Amino acid sequence: MHDVDDGDIIIAEGDSLPSRTCHGHACLDHAIYFWITRFHASSQHDHHGACMMSEKDRNIFLPDKYWEEFSFYIEREPQADYVHAPVDAHEAFRDMKFGVRVHWGLYSIWELQGESWPYLKMNKEKRAAYQELYKTWNPVGFDAEGWMRFFDRAGFKCFAFTTKHHEGFCMYDTRTRVKRRINWTGKDQPFIEDCDLAYSIMETPFKHDVVRELCDAARKHGIKIDLYFSHPDWYDADFRPYGHHPILTEEALDDPRAFDAHTVGFFTGDYLEVMSAPTAEESARMMQRHRDQLVEIIGNYKPDMCCLDIRLGPRNWPHVRETIKLLRKMHPPVMFRNR
Repeated sequence: MHDVDDGDIIIAEGDSLPSRTCHGHACLDHAIYFWITRFHASSQHDHHGACMMSEKDRNIFLPDKYWEEFSFYIEREPQADYVHAPVDAHEAFRDMKFGVRVHWGLYSIWELQGESWPYLKMNKEKRAAYQELYKTWNPVGFDAEGWMRFFDRAGFKCFAFTTKHHEGFCMYDTRTRVKRRINWTGKDQPFIEDCDLAYSIMETPFKHDVVRELCDAARKHGIKIDLYFSHPDWYDADFRPYGHHPILTEEALDDPRAFDAHTVGFFTGDYLEVMSAPTAEESARMMQRHRDQLVEIIGNYKPDMCCLDIRLGPRNWPHVRETIKLLRKMHPPVMFRNR
């Protein structure tokens, strides 16, 4: 259920703006990853690519390889009560042409290539250390206004920013709480433990809502806002085994596609951890926290676009679908992208 398709990446993934070389702006303590993006001025797409702008364009589809990943559980046509973004929102997207996508999170402290993906290849000791990095997060040189002045001078019409990447750390002021997490320090194997924290930037020494500051500065400069959100959450044990979660279950091993757990073949040796399936209570809590975070992002920041990354499998699709409908009612102009 999505309305936009972004364009060609013209700077290689992983190119970074390291600390101490900030183009005249106050320096940061962590690397920032920039993707410069040209937005296609072509027709926008819904679900697997059915175009929204004309009946003729409805014959345009996304490549079969992409659609096949989820065509076995996502309906071909959206449900009748789903309302698409209005035409003026599509036209505003067409007019953007040129933007920048910024990846910034805990992975920046260690300057990891591939954002949080290297987490899946870390041993238990390194994963435990990674999960504690938030306690050191303090980029005192951050200047949202300076970023937007730079983007404005560069001619960017929009910017995209990671509110939460797969490892689960929130770069905004979330009121949601993680209740169960993986403790990687167990002598023989990791275990799931109770906890009560937001796992967000507001629990760091920095204590600034970076997303709020960037959105406010962007609007002053007339720059459109695209907020990225990861469906999976590798910190929250309730989200196992969905979306490449580092904790798998026997059911996910037997049928990885049902859980979007394609990393089953990726894990080997020390990287493979199998635990019990989540209880009904854990699953319900997962989907409620997932919905609550998206309600926060759409309701509090009113982005022009929202990029939703990876999936939570067929079992959770009905709940995700209803969440998207809810978000559309909250903020009709937002353009959703299924990445």
